[in-house]
Amino acid sequence: FDATADAAPPGGSGSASGSASSSSSSSSSSSGGGGGERKRTGSFSFANAKRALTTSSSAPPARQPPPGGPVDALLSVRVRDACNLLYTLLSSLPLHRSEILNALSYGTQLLPRLWRLLQRLGPEGNLQIFVKSAARPSAEHLWPILLLVCDATSHLMIVLDDTDIYEKRAPFDPQTLATMAALLNELVFRLIWDCPALQNKAPAASSSSAAAAAAAAVPSKGKAAMGEEAEEARIRKRTIRSARNLLLLLHARHERIKLIEDDSHLWQVPGVRADALARELKPSTTPRMLEVLRQVPHVVPFMQRVKLFREEVLSDKASAGQAELRSVVTIHRARLLEDCYARLSALTPGDLKGTIRIRFINEQGLEEAGIDQDGVFKEFLEETCKRAFDPAFGLFCATDEQRIHPSVTASVVQEDHAKLFEFAGRVLGKAVYEGIVLELPFAHFFLCKLLGRYNFLDELPSLDRQLYKNLAFLKSYEGDVEDLGLTMSVDSDVLGAVHTEELVPMGAAVPVTDRNRILYVHLMADFRLNKQLREQCDAFRRGFQSLIADHWLRCFSPSEIQRLISGDEGVFDVGELRRHTRYMGGYHDGHKVVRWLWAVVAELGPTEQGKFLKFVTSCSKPPVLGFASLSPPFSVRFVATLDDDDADRDTALGVLAGFFGVGGADTDRLPTASTCFNLLKLPPYKKKATLREKLRYAINANAGFELS
Repeated sequence: FDATADAAPPGGSGSASGSASSSSSSSSSSSGGGGGERKRTGSFSFANAKRALTTSSSAPPARQPPPGGPVDALLSVRVRDACNLLYTLLSSLPLHRSEILNALSYGTQLLPRLWRLLQRLGPEGNLQIFVKSAARPSAEHLWPILLLVCDATSHLMIVLDDTDIYEKRAPFDPQTLATMAALLNELVFRLIWDCPALQNKAPAASSSSAAAAAAAAVPSKGKAAMGEEAEEARIRKRTIRSARNLLLLLHARHERIKLIEDDSHLWQVPGVRADALARELKPSTTPRMLEVLRQVPHVVPFMQRVKLFREEVLSDKASAGQAELRSVVTIHRARLLEDCYARLSALTPGDLKGTIRIRFINEQGLEEAGIDQDGVFKEFLEETCKRAFDPAFGLFCATDEQRIHPSVTASVVQEDHAKLFEFAGRVLGKAVYEGIVLELPFAHFFLCKLLGRYNFLDELPSLDRQLYKNLAFLKSYEGDVEDLGLTMSVDSDVLGAVHTEELVPMGAAVPVTDRNRILYVHLMADFRLNKQLREQCDAFRRGFQSLIADHWLRCFSPSEIQRLISGDEGVFDVGELRRHTRYMGGYHDGHKVVRWLWAVVAELGPTEQGKFLKFVTSCSKPPVLGFASLSPPFSVRFVATLDDDDADRDTALGVLAGFFGVGGADTDRLPTASTCFNLLKLPPYKKKATLREKLRYAINANAGFELS
């Protein structure tokens, strides 16, 4: 190894020069994982390893090596051998894996130089030598370089905060990370897509991994052939694991704060059209597409994945005969949440997936009139979620950005809080299962827990932005850290009672110093993001997954899960809503008042358009699949103004008045809405200006059911 270092002086020269004393250093510095300076003895040292690799990959980025040239071939072999040695050490010394990665990742320009070298390998560069060998990985001998870069960079990305990436731009700037993500995205996709064992077009019984499928498909061709097939599977499995880990870290980072502004093509695989992916989804999903959805679902357009999800839900209902299952649940409005908890908790997941009819009992103890045609159930679900997720109830709380997440104090405020969280998860799961859009903005870190992910430091701002800033300050503090008086423990105020949690054994007696401050930062983030709310998050996830299968969930990222729950962001398409609107009581699309309505809605600003949508559907965002999927469909109903007591009935007088565009003289009545049916009740105004005035007043006053 030291000979490799001596044989590769700066500039990539092929001459073997350098002093033997350069390999005699026996110390290495680490700034991560709480490590300080570590002394090494013996013939091998991490400092020498870094020096050899850094020297080997220090050719100027602007110099493009000639394809197949002797110097560059020798350079790549030297770097490969050094990387192979270090990768073998990582595999052989699991107890020292973190120390090795610390030495390779922190306080050095090794990784940026290695990444530039990777981009320059081969005649085309940009990892194409690996992409083109995806069908037969053993044909390429430089995989160790890629594997080491991916593992070490993944280790580094866990420690880097937003200041490092977006302000200091070191050791990688956002553009470089975006390029890295795009190239790794193509590589991982090709390793799956071009896997010979997954080329069978028949539907797969299960989504087993590409490597396992490749190993299972080894034909009986003799020992040599079987050994080659096994080696192919081994390289493929190892590369997918390393490259995918880094890719998903970059994808998560970009989802939270964009690495580049124009990301329209960032996750698209060159040469793979969206319609080609769609053909692999229908009429039955092919084995390689199942594996893509399991490993890198983001390469499939979001809308295609949503449609596949809705088809899976319909198939799930049909397979279990749930469309015919009907449960009648009696709910007292005065005890809505308590009754809902008692009744729905008694239902099995299969019953909960079926049709549930709601019978409301009013405050006087009388059964409310009306037929539940999905609308009453929608109202019931909305009201239940509104109360269960209200911070005043004590199960959940909100961040400074008004994002909801489980409350630390829930165990004190609510008895049987774990069962209540599981119940809340079931209710939300039922809403997503039925495609009902709810106005529930969740904290990003909590959505990650819903997907079963481990949260790292970069997720902390979505829980406690001030704590994140304090920890970032501590990371870069130039004074004596011990002067800050911190210990390896955290004090939590739970309703006035202070509880001390130790981050390490006897942590209250262990001061935070320059040597262990990085460890303190990550242990603190781990405690707040993963450990402190573990019981609440696990219970909620159990309830949610009793209706929404885990393999369905994993097709989406945290922000995409939020879109499934709360609909799409941005201004909705008024024309699309109009195309999917039903009319009642004499109104029709060409009616004068209806034309005024759509003109007024189109003239509203984005904020008021969102208020209009919330006024009529209870959610300010449109469904992910558009208004065609809104259930029940949006409707506009004529409301006669002759008799308020009869205003909501389809009387002959009301129908005739609506049909001929005439009505009573009382045009001061405001529009009203029944959000449970996505219904707008619109009086026959005489002037467009009056309609605009009354509609804007109603939506801005948050007026609702039966306001007059």
